Amino acid sequence: MGAGFAFLSLFLAKTLFFLTKREENPMRRYVTEKEEPVLFAYLYKLADEAGSPRPHKVFLTDRVNASVSYDLSFLNLLFPSKKNLEIGLGLVNVLSLGEFKAVLAHEYGHFAQRSMLLGRYVYTAQQIAARIVGKRDILDSLLSGISSFDIRIAWIGWILQILVWVIRSLVETCFSVVSIAERALSREMEFQADLVAVSMTVSDALIHALYKLQIADEAYDNAVSVVNSQLSNKYAVPNMYALQTNYIHKMAWLLDDETYGKSPKIPSASHDSSRIFVSRTYNPPKMWATHPADKDREENAKKRYIQAGIDQRSTKELLWDVTQYEKDMTATLIATAEVEITGITEEESINAQNKEYFDWSFVYPFNVHLL
Repeated sequence: MGAGFAFLSLFLAKTLFFLTKREENPMRRYVTEKEEPVLFAYLYKLADEAGSPRPHKVFLTDRVNASVSYDLSFLNLLFPSKKNLEIGLGLVNVLSLGEFKAVLAHEYGHFAQRSMLLGRYVYTAQQIAARIVGKRDILDSLLSGISSFDIRIAWIGWILQILVWVIRSLVETCFSVVSIAERALSREMEFQADLVAVSMTVSDALIHALYKLQIADEAYDNAVSVVNSQLSNKYAVPNMYALQTNYIHKMAWLLDDETYGKSPKIPSASHDSSRIFVSRTYNPPKMWATHPADKDREENAKKRYIQAGIDQRSTKELLWDVTQYEKDMTATLIATAEVEITGITEEESINAQNKEYFDWSFVYPFNVHLL
């Protein structure tokens, strides 16, 4: 009995000792304050305004994304983990500086409210529960070996296997209830983080970012498709973000809509009834796919409408040489294919994109007259 209790104690205790690290990702470029002093000064000032911790490390990624990541272990139940900030070049390429500030203010808003304190406990508990329920290791192999031994010994393994199954089932059932409650709480936390962004950047900036990021996602996916199609012909696109920009311009032409991909106009007067998302059919940007619907977020942000101008300068002004980062990120993506390639110019890559997706007479706008 003592050996059995010792086994069950070890089975539960081993789940407390873990370290969750982000996997190495070649599309994740670490940058320092020395390399990008303007960016870091901006990020630090914004964090101070929000009353949140400054980011521990800053990474540039290829995607349309801005997020906070961190390593996690059992010790983080007692000590807070250091937060790393990830900024996607696909986002920088599309948003204005005021909209970019609103996106970051939302992320910083979680820390300013200390909502991540509870999230840390829940997430750590999730990792422990997941290891209890789903992880199979040497202890499970030992039980299987004992259970298949001589029947005079095997019955001990059978009893322990039943007890382990009961523990796993109980943990899974209990934590499913906790997860449901956590999702409900998470929704309110997102609304509150939006209000922090509103307090720092007015009501329209975050909503404009939501609108433009949907288009940025679509344009980025198309750019990656062009990169892959050119790779199949053994051609290397020099800058996929030029393709992202071109896609937005061409779609605006195709739809005969000059406002496509651009920031919506702010009403001339303080109209808190003006809305961009009029129904829940709009899909949230991928980076916020688990967040409340865009319509609900807009209603929340404009519940007490605060109107002011939005900084329309390019977010690229925060980086020393954003074009070089874009080219390096594109080259890194292409290198993962491990094929022999021939380089082409940016103009040639845009021409290839137009030929594949836009140079078709049946998709021309109605106001274009063909001879």
